[in-house]
Amino acid sequence: MSLGVPTPPMPQKAAETTIHLLGSHAAWRHGSLKVIRALARHERAPTSIAVL
Repeated sequence: MSLGVPTPPMPQKAAETTIHLLGSHAAWRHGSLKVIRALARHERAPTSIAVL
């Protein structure tokens, strides 16, 4: 859902924590190698590495 307002900036520490949490969860759920491939090369990614 969009409210039609710009997304406010995220503090750097909050972004780092979120990336770490989501990346760790994705690796647990899909395997580290699939996550690395998905981040490194889009064409080698599985269909989805969605965390949620």
